[in-house]
Parts: sequence; C-alpha cells; structure tokens
Amino acid sequence: MLRSLLFLVIFLLPFLIFAQSTQTTWDLNTCLAYARENNINIKQADIQAKIEQVQLRETKNSLLPTASISSMQVVQFGRTIDPNTNNFIDINILASRFQFSGAMPLVNFGGIKNLIRAEKNNADAAILNTENTSNDVLLTVTAYFMRAVLSKEQIKLYELDLKKTKLQIDLLKEAILMGATGSLNLHRLQTRNALDSVNYIDAITNYQNSIIALQALLNVDFKNQFSIESPVLDNYDAQSISELKTPELIYEIALKQNVKSKINILQTTSYQYKIKSTLGSRYPNLSFVYNASSLFANIIKDKPVKQWWEGYGAQMSTNFNQIIGFNLNIPIANNGVLKTTYSRDKLVIKGLLNEKNGIEVELKKNIYSASSLALGAYLKMNEVRKTVESSQAVFDMVFEHFKLGGIGSQELIMAQDDLLKAKQVLLSNIIDLYFKLKMIDFYKTGQIR
Repeated sequence: MLRSLLFLVIFLLPFLIFAQSTQTTWDLNTCLAYARENNINIKQADIQAKIEQVQLRETKNSLLPTASISSMQVVQFGRTIDPNTNNFIDINILASRFQFSGAMPLVNFGGIKNLIRAEKNNADAAILNTENTSNDVLLTVTAYFMRAVLSKEQIKLYELDLKKTKLQIDLLKEAILMGATGSLNLHRLQTRNALDSVNYIDAITNYQNSIIALQALLNVDFKNQFSIESPVLDNYDAQSISELKTPELIYEIALKQNVKSKINILQTTSYQYKIKSTLGSRYPNLSFVYNASSLFANIIKDKPVKQWWEGYGAQMSTNFNQIIGFNLNIPIANNGVLKTTYSRDKLVIKGLLNEKNGIEVELKKNIYSASSLALGAYLKMNEVRKTVESSQAVFDMVFEHFKLGGIGSQELIMAQDDLLKAKQVLLSNIIDLYFKLKMIDFYKTGQIR
C-alpha cells in the first residue's frame, strides 16, 4: 500500500506542477522580450541614460542668456546717520527697489562648446551602456532559461526511467507468482526504483529553483504561475558549425559592433573635449551684461499709512536707470585647479586606452573559447549519440533476456544505468551546444535572439 501511494505521488507531482502553469508557458523569445522591458538593471541603466540627456541639455543651455528680476520692500526703524550732518537722527523710512539683470556669454575660447561636445559623447555612451546592460542581462536570461530546460528535460528522463522500472517490477511479480524466480531480483529493482524516485524529486526541485531564479531575473511576480517551453534544441546548420573553426573571422565581425568598444571610444572622446574645455578656461572670457533698476524711498515717521506711498510713481520714473556693457574676466590664479584637472583627465584617457586593449583581448578570448567549447560540444555530442544508441541496443537485448528469465535484475539495472547516464550526458551536450551557438550568434550580430 505504501509503495502504491509513493508511485501515485511521484507520477502525479509533475502533472500538479506543470498543469498549474499551462496558462503562462513562456518560450525563450518571450522571456527575452519581457526582460528588455522589466529587468531592474536595464531600467536603472535607462534612467541613467535619461539623466545624461538632462545633463547635456543643461550644458547646452549655458550658452543662452540669463535674466532675473529681484524686488526688495523694506521699512527702516530706529536711529540712523544723517548724511548731511553726520549726526544720529531718529527716522522711519519705507523703501522699494526693483531690478532686472542678466548676462550672455560671448567669448570663452571654446570652453562651453567643448564641454557640450563632451556631454554629448557621455549621453551617447549612456545610451549604449543601456544596450550593453541589456545584452548582459539577456545572456544571463538565456543561461538561466537553458538551465531550467535542462532540469525539465531531466525530469522527462527520470519519468521514462521510472516507467521502465515499474514495468520490470510488474514482470518480476508475475514471475514470482509463477515460481519462475526468487524475490531477490524484486528487492534489487525496488531499491533501484527508490533511488530513481529520489533523483526524480531532485530534478523537479532543481526545475522549480531554476524557474524561481528566472522569475527574479525577469522581475516576474512570484505569485504568477510560470513555466517554460523547451526550444528545438538541435536547431543549427552545417554552416554555423563550420564557422566555429574560424574564430578570427568571428572576432573581426564582432569587434566592429562590440558595444563596450563603442562606449570606450565615446568616453575617450568625451575626455578629450573636456581637456580642450579646460585649456579654454585659461584664457579671458567676455560676456554681455545688462541691468535695469529703480528705487523709491519715503520718510514715514509720524505720517498716516495712506501717505507712505506718496510720490511713488514720480520717484520710480526719476530713479530708473539702465546699464548695458561687457564684462571681461581674466583668470590669473586658481589654486592650480586647471592644472590638476588637466593632468587628471590625461590620466583618465590613458586608462581608457588601456581599457580598450583589455576589451579587445577579453572579446577575442571569449570568442575563441566559445568557438572551441561549442565545437568540442558538437563533436562530443556526436560521439555520445553513438553511446546512447549502443546503450539502448544493449538494454533492449538485456531486457528481452530478462523477460525470458535468462538474466537477473543486476545485469538489467546496470544496462539501464548505462543508458540513463548516456542520455543525461547527451542532453547536457545538446543544451551546452545550443547555448554556445547562441553566444556565437550574439558576437556576430550584436543581438540576443
């Protein structure tokens, strides 16, 4: 009774898991599309790109004229100095002042324009960084997805293995009833069945954990039922395999569209413009300035409130004055700020050039490594297929002898183990090759698809 209940739980468990999520079964392309829109890291990179765009607009606006209006309304109480007699007098005064002022840069030896060019490169680099972040995330999504596919396919292998063992147990029970064999073979198969059941449950647990990790990466609510649809794993052609033998050609294609290299070039160019802007700051800069103001003042001591504003219009008209002119600013000393800024930016450029070499070396290493591993996985897969075919033939022959009572359960278990292991290795090779070819395709096209 206990064994029957165990069999029931084992066989119903995957149906309970997968049936709940049939309404939200996602393939790889669906996961990639969802990640592009919802992954937290991609969202953060997009926000940073928008911040850089705002910074660019702010820098461009520094070329525009400024204007401000100020107003001051005061009442002075108490003692003050009479400018005529230089004696203290007790007087209360109401005063109003209005002023309009502003300035517009005219000449700054390219300081602002070069700074705008620098910020433009920063903004473009931030946009590319969003793409780079997206690529990193999508590669990780693909890796997580294929890990879940591996677990899902392993569940199928263990399902099939358990069915085989159950069939063998049923055959042995019939043979025991007829007195054709003893119970030792049955105990061996039941032990094997228990071990397979444990492996089966582990595979289901691994699948569930892989799904949870994928949901977190995609930023999918864990309350939602979620399952995946396995892709066609042998979706490759002879040309894609042949290209693995020429990684240098793949590298030359990939280098032209490598996002990290483009970001590095934009950042280097940005600092070159910053240096030009810094050098421009050493020279005089000229601005056009303008100002208009007027003043009203009235003694209000011992006067009723209605007389406080007497003569307001006449005074404001009389005191109205305007100023237009030019402001020349000649830098003389700035505590070495320009020199240190210049030196720092030169070092940053030197670091970016070293980083460029590092990016190229890393890219070449990744392509050569991925090509080698993919080619190795392909060759190994073909050999493992032969092993699976051979193991299958051996198992079929052993099973036929087992049914006829000409062989014991120990030999059958060994043949079944060999077949299961060969299938597991083949499955791992197929999925590994699928992922490596995805990476090679990404290097060639610059897209995860």
